[in-house]
Amino acid sequence: MNNTVTREKRILKIAAITGLVVAALCYLLLRFGFPGAVMTGLIIGLIVAVILWLMGRSDDAAVTQAPAPVAAPVASPVAASPVATDPVAAPVVDAGQGGDIETAVPAADNGSVLKPSARLAGQDELASRKGSWKYEGASAVDAMPDADAAPVAHPGAEGASEAQALPDAEATAGPSIKPEMLTAPRDGGGDNLKEIKGVGPKLETLLHEMGVYHFDQIASWSETEVAWMDQNLKGFKGRVSRDTWIAQAQVLASGGETEFSSKVGKGGVY
Repeated sequence: MNNTVTREKRILKIAAITGLVVAALCYLLLRFGFPGAVMTGLIIGLIVAVILWLMGRSDDAAVTQAPAPVAAPVASPVAASPVATDPVAAPVVDAGQGGDIETAVPAADNGSVLKPSARLAGQDELASRKGSWKYEGASAVDAMPDADAAPVAHPGAEGASEAQALPDAEATAGPSIKPEMLTAPRDGGGDNLKEIKGVGPKLETLLHEMGVYHFDQIASWSETEVAWMDQNLKGFKGRVSRDTWIAQAQVLASGGETEFSSKVGKGGVY
């Protein structure tokens, strides 16, 4: 394909040069008009291109019809050597199984061993390969996982449940005690729990349902009470510890402000 494209480009180049030369000669020497000289050069260029293209096709056809050379048969050294055809001769031993080429040739009636007239190609290499092979790598049985072993769940793996992918909060947390809750807020109403960073409107509603209305309630929680809240905030487990509610509630319960509570007071958060 590449040779054909190259040849066609060469034909076009030769035809173009020929047409230009003819046009120039007709215009300068033969005093043709410019249009006539151009047309004459174009016609001559097309004729040259057609002739060269036909010549190229005839060359390709000649190459295609040329018969391929036939390789001369190679005589086998074993076939050239005389071998006694004794029907009671010993069986032939495969050289690849550790046998020797010389023992593979049956013996003649006089007890002598017939040897080939020339050493066969690869005979010494085959003879040097005697011995057993052993695969040193891990076997397929060793690579298989133990059927009795417990499956290991990887976090984020497809098919792994949430209980397998994430550690159980109740199993990892220490002893917990439920903090003291209120049935209703004290006089004056409850505090704006949304001033604690990490408590939004939905979580504030959940805290009210559980009996938490004031900053001082949260500020007084012990570690065991924090652990209980972390485990029992449905949909928000671990938020008390992760968002450091206790430290924020202590500041707010004493009448102070945090950076986050000041933003909530200005109305820029909720």
